[in-house]
Amino acid sequence: MIAGRLPLVAAIAVSLALGLTAWRARTAAVGGSDSACFALMTRAYVEGRWQPESPLALAAPWPDATRVAAPGGFLPSAARPGAAVPVCTPGYSLLVAPLAAVAGLDAVHHVPPLAAAMLAWLTFVVTRRLAPAWAGVGAALLVATSPVVLFMAVQPMNDITTGAVWTGVAAMLLAGRPLATGLLIGVGLLIRPNLAPAAVVAVVGLGVIAVPGAAAGRLARVWRTMTVASLAAAPGVLAVLALNWSLYGSPAQSGYGSLDVLFAWAHVPDNVWRYGRTWVTTSTPVVALALVAPFLVAPAARRGAWVVAALAAGLSVVYLAYRPFPEWWYLRFLLPAVVLGHVLAVSALAAIAARLGGRVPRFVAAAVVLGMAVTGVRRPETAEAFGLARLEARFALTSRVVRERLPARAVLVTGWDSGAVRFQPGVEVVMWDALDPAWLDRAIDWLRENGRAPVIVLEAWEAEAFRARFAGAIHGGLDWPPRFDLDRRVQIYLPEDRARYLAGETIATERVFAARPGDRAARRGPL
Repeated sequence: MIAGRLPLVAAIAVSLALGLTAWRARTAAVGGSDSACFALMTRAYVEGRWQPESPLALAAPWPDATRVAAPGGFLPSAARPGAAVPVCTPGYSLLVAPLAAVAGLDAVHHVPPLAAAMLAWLTFVVTRRLAPAWAGVGAALLVATSPVVLFMAVQPMNDITTGAVWTGVAAMLLAGRPLATGLLIGVGLLIRPNLAPAAVVAVVGLGVIAVPGAAAGRLARVWRTMTVASLAAAPGVLAVLALNWSLYGSPAQSGYGSLDVLFAWAHVPDNVWRYGRTWVTTSTPVVALALVAPFLVAPAARRGAWVVAALAAGLSVVYLAYRPFPEWWYLRFLLPAVVLGHVLAVSALAAIAARLGGRVPRFVAAAVVLGMAVTGVRRPETAEAFGLARLEARFALTSRVVRERLPARAVLVTGWDSGAVRFQPGVEVVMWDALDPAWLDRAIDWLRENGRAPVIVLEAWEAEAFRARFAGAIHGGLDWPPRFDLDRRVQIYLPEDRARYLAGETIATERVFAARPGDRAARRGPL
């Protein structure tokens, strides 16, 4: 009895370990355009709005004020002046918003670790349908040590939740539960509508799973199963269409841009090579067993293995035609398929060991899985995952300094940090790379005249492009010291300091450093 429960206990332990690891290593920062998009949409929903809005843009005199006020990850709304529409899909934020309304906006950082724990557990559940219980533990362990899973589990984005939902679809599908499968398909499409091919595969897969049994009424049973799943998924599909209509003016429109530009069959060979190489190098070549798993697993599990393989293909096909990206971590697009690949690979490995018979092949199979897990942990990509918190600490630090050290009515002329400061503390921004080059000085003067405090916030690497864009402007040369230097990465300039500095007054730069592991608070340089 106890021995029979050991795999269950081990799977729970692996799941909790992944969740806790992701929790401890989470960035707790809203940084790039993707995370800013999800976080700001969550904030908008919590505040009872459908999208971020800028009252400043409605009053500002400079050209394209709505576009200038749209932070990173957003575009100006074509329908509502002063409003911004997300480049990302808005459904994920809609799901996170109730939790954020109860637990606070920091909930956007809590969801990925929770979803990561659920992802590992569901990997065990799916694998258990195709192979022995200990194989399920091995697959969960590979997911928990996968570099791409760890990389995304520490960021406030939708990739891990997407993986958990579609792994849940696989689990419910193999269990022959059409209602639960359909509901999860609807949630999956709400998070990522472009995974519609996987939804079709999942519904058809339910029919395939329902085929065995008495011949009488077989066709009716298949159609009933598929119909129940389709109807259960419908609310999620309708929610996607309603969100698109509200934000973009058409149910078929999204923030991605022109589909003709983003998707092309010519991208497929390059993406197959890029994603395939990244998948193998970050998981070891053993994962290639996933490609032949339906031929190797026990006869009773082959139908399920074919369905899982088809679902993995359905989850991949859209992104194989998507424009290529050179960075390894864009494997995140295929994260649900990567997880199912681990399921199939470990199931195939277990099947080979079972065919060989005896304890030695089973020990060898276990050693191979452990070796794959150790390799995943030691990959340089995994080190990147654990280094993200340090890398992105400047975003949280910038938000804190803006909240605690700048005037309440500050308006930030900024760029890369726009998402962080719009999320928390929620100040208005003027995007310097969208502002008319002739308007920098006039915008600063107008803000002062209207009771606002203009502040320039730039990443160190943005300064050169800022100077080039506003060459000839009084404040464009940044020829006075910044008031704050944050982590040697972000500088905060107060335009009011320029005249004082040119008059001979000393402007002291306060250096503020982000908290490091083990620090209780941020370290500050001399005031």
